[in-house]
Amino acid sequence: MGRVLLFTGPERSDRAGCIDALLREEAGAALLLAPAYAYAAMRREDLLLGASAPGAWGNPVREFNDFARYLLEAEGREVRLLGDFERLLILEGCLNGMEASGGLHLFTAEAQPETAPGMTQGLARHLLRVITQLKQAAIEPGDFRNRVEKTGAAPIDHAVAEAYAAYQEALKATGHYDVPGLYWEAERHCLGAAPKVLHGIRLLALDGFDDFTPSQFRLIQALSRHVERLVFGLNLDPAPDRADLYARSIETAQQIRDRFDVVETNAGLPPPGRYSEFAAATVFWRDPPRAVEGLTPDLEIHTHAGVLHEIESIGRKIKRLILDEGVAPGRIALVFRDFDAVAASLRAIFHEFGLPCRIHQKQPLRQSALGAFLSRFIEAGAAWSREAVLDVLLSPWAADTAPL
Repeated sequence: MGRVLLFTGPERSDRAGCIDALLREEAGAALLLAPAYAYAAMRREDLLLGASAPGAWGNPVREFNDFARYLLEAEGREVRLLGDFERLLILEGCLNGMEASGGLHLFTAEAQPETAPGMTQGLARHLLRVITQLKQAAIEPGDFRNRVEKTGAAPIDHAVAEAYAAYQEALKATGHYDVPGLYWEAERHCLGAAPKVLHGIRLLALDGFDDFTPSQFRLIQALSRHVERLVFGLNLDPAPDRADLYARSIETAQQIRDRFDVVETNAGLPPPGRYSEFAAATVFWRDPPRAVEGLTPDLEIHTHAGVLHEIESIGRKIKRLILDEGVAPGRIALVFRDFDAVAASLRAIFHEFGLPCRIHQKQPLRQSALGAFLSRFIEAGAAWSREAVLDVLLSPWAADTAPL
């Protein structure tokens, strides 16, 4: 294993810049793993376009799950990754087999007659969560069974051990993987010779993570044997008064220190240059923040008489930006603390103002024309009030258009 570097710093720090500089030094022989596809795409764009890197560099950034899958496929393994619903179906099949053989006697009508009907699906969902946690913790079925037997655990734990073993055998029999199993198998392929995806790779970096599951960390340790440099980047501000905000990242940093001989660098935050940066850095202050001179004003705070007044003011502001300043509508975003509370008013007012908008939330059925009609129809049948009945009879949804 080569040198291990740990870069820490919050979101606005130069942590990512420090890591990108190392990646560019090893262009063509470096790989960055990210926690999510969107973050991977952003870092890939920054990395390739920021320094006019040659397109022949290939794909230097991958999402972590995707990398584990790519590693196995490069080794000739066909990877069929299961979603949660498919995993649930497999586990339900295992539980049905256990029930037929008497393995689920703790959950039969004799043990809990009041909850037996319809309990199998609820039991399967609960067990699936338990199994996922066990696999993320890198506890294999045999190890879990041994622990249960040695500790004299409750009978229900023996049933969990049996269900876990049956589920894992079903995955092996069908050649499918769940996400934790993907990491297990990838780790096994790294214990010997270097996997094919690391041929020619000298630097492996992981950035944007807050923590790692034990299964992920075991794979990282196995990968570290085959690269010259391993680089971690954690979203972490080491300031003592912010320890509670970064508790998970602090634990992960200590885990890295315990497992590796680390050279650590804190990227730190640059001084704020705008109102918004100052607000973001001090909104959760412990000690009263000090005023900073020379900030660029890019933040406005307004008070309003109510929700409707607020949305109307926002609508007028947006219309001025579009018509007077030529701002493209796609460059304007609105964020609300509780969108459900304002969605109906927002749609109505923006429609009245003639403002184009795309709302990233599905409209509830009760707010649609058909949903409102059905709601009034049910109300008319239950209360038989004059207003409700008239609303139903006069609605276009109640019109009889069929030929007589």
